[in-house]
Amino acid sequence: MRGVLATDGERVQCHECGGWYRSLSSHLPVHDLTSEQYRHEWDLPATIPLAADAHRNLARANALQRIDQAGEMELPRFVAATYPDRGPVGAEYEVLAEELWSRRLADAGWSSWQAAVDWAIEHDKGWADIARKLDITHQQARAVGLADGVVLPPLWKRRARAAAEHAERHGSLLNTRGALSSWLTQLRYEKAAGKLPRRAVAELDRLDPDWSLDRSARSAAARERNIARGKQLSSFEDMAARARVAGFTDPTDLLAHGIVEHLTSTELAELVHIRRDTLLKRISVANPQDPFAATAHLRTSVTGTLADDGHRVQCHECGLWFGSLTRHLTGHVDDDGDRLTEDGYRTRHGLSAELSLRSRGNVRRAKEDLWGPRLAQAGYASWEEAIIAAAVEHFGLAELGEQLGVRSDALPTVIAKSISGDPWAANKPYRLSRPGVLARDEDYSQCHECGLWFRRMTKHIPSHMADGRKLTVQAYRERHGLSDDLWAAATARPTDREPKNLWTERLAAHGYGSWEDALADLAARHLNLRDFADHIGVKDSAVMTELLRMRPDDTWAPTAPFRLSRYGELFDDGDRSQCHECGLWFASLGRHAPAHRADDGSQLSWAQYQERHGTTRPANWRRT
Repeated sequence: MRGVLATDGERVQCHECGGWYRSLSSHLPVHDLTSEQYRHEWDLPATIPLAADAHRNLARANALQRIDQAGEMELPRFVAATYPDRGPVGAEYEVLAEELWSRRLADAGWSSWQAAVDWAIEHDKGWADIARKLDITHQQARAVGLADGVVLPPLWKRRARAAAEHAERHGSLLNTRGALSSWLTQLRYEKAAGKLPRRAVAELDRLDPDWSLDRSARSAAARERNIARGKQLSSFEDMAARARVAGFTDPTDLLAHGIVEHLTSTELAELVHIRRDTLLKRISVANPQDPFAATAHLRTSVTGTLADDGHRVQCHECGLWFGSLTRHLTGHVDDDGDRLTEDGYRTRHGLSAELSLRSRGNVRRAKEDLWGPRLAQAGYASWEEAIIAAAVEHFGLAELGEQLGVRSDALPTVIAKSISGDPWAANKPYRLSRPGVLARDEDYSQCHECGLWFRRMTKHIPSHMADGRKLTVQAYRERHGLSDDLWAAATARPTDREPKNLWTERLAAHGYGSWEDALADLAARHLNLRDFADHIGVKDSAVMTELLRMRPDDTWAPTAPFRLSRYGELFDDGDRSQCHECGLWFASLGRHAPAHRADDGSQLSWAQYQERHGTTRPANWRRT
């Protein structure tokens, strides 16, 4: 029968013809089959030998006699197993084999065969990978391991178990990620080519019949079944991890806390350090049909009424509290999947048109009041005083934005709306720039238009307007009578001082004496240049540009002592993998590889990276 090989101890029975033979290996060519094809056709696992026990024991005994006659070996080809009357030759060889295998396992870093199998399971490897580290064939590794009593389930069974766990957790195989997604992609090809074992196909079909559809059909099925995709699951799990760090058991517990404490989505998002506009979307992933059902018992807003605590009103949909629901409603959807409108919200929850969606205690404050506390905290009584201070103390919008805790590009509009007439008139008595003269100190130039100071005037000038259009550099020079020679001299930047001093100051401010110290620290702490850029408050592209300018040759040498990735081995800490080229750490090396150069000067592709460093990992690999 399928999956079973009948034997009487002396012979085994062939599934194809029903004949009995001592070994099927020499018989199968009659049916134009190899051993592998025969096993695949009749679902025989590799653990079932294709020869009778008597034939195998005789072959073993003969082999042991030849080994005894040949003398000592460097590598045992067999391990003595249990068979009748193995005699003194078998016993002596068993001791020798155990000694030799122990030595070879120790050289590979394993204390036993069980340790080798544990390594393979942890790193998603098979017998072939163990054999490669032991410098033997995978048949030898598997035979000796089985004789030692260890079992390594086939890769497809382990991955099928992971697929079953994923399907149980998320209800589908259409939203897999990382290694599991890559494996299913490979299986779709193998199934189409007829190479996939029928048991694997049957198991996956049982878990989710749609797993083998093509990409467009899978996307359509996911939309029809309202299944969260892989990226959505990643964002949900990220928020779940952040919620646990913040002291909550899961996102539902976080939401319940917000409802009970009368918090807004902004305040709740700040607790787990995520963007406000993604909070509800991430929570919805766990239960797309009714994402807020678990906290329904905590809501006090019911049909026909709107709960109001005097400062905030409660949303019927999610249960969070807001001064006004008008802007918040767009974060929810109606029955057609579109953004929920105010009329749709009223209809759904039975609210009359006369009922305000704003709390009775929430009175809209004047815009002056919104900026007044920020200015006072920075030490200014008004915008005019802040502008005068900028002109006198030689700083610009970037520094003013840092003092107020806002983005600098928003300040011109805010100042123009807050001050009637000419918003920059207050600092005119303090301006040193005048017609034909561009005032300049060691690092900054003063703008004629606003009186503020900037490192790069050419970048700042377009923020002003002339005849309803952005002011150009040429128009600025003509308006203020700046000649070509004067402009060139006034805007010249010391090529060997300013950029170097600027980055030196940035590095020193964050505890680094040089770029070498920074790179070594990043490699040691499993970080990359994007983490470094976020830490010092600049764009990652600017960091890369300056790094290559300062270290054009042997850029990544400082990370060499901290590189754990070696040829043929890609070191992964569970969250990131270390790049062989630069020694820094990335969640996806496939996306990072083009940042380096191939031998011909072109961008390094993932295939070239793998060939150069002897790795074997798909470009779209993701850890689960």
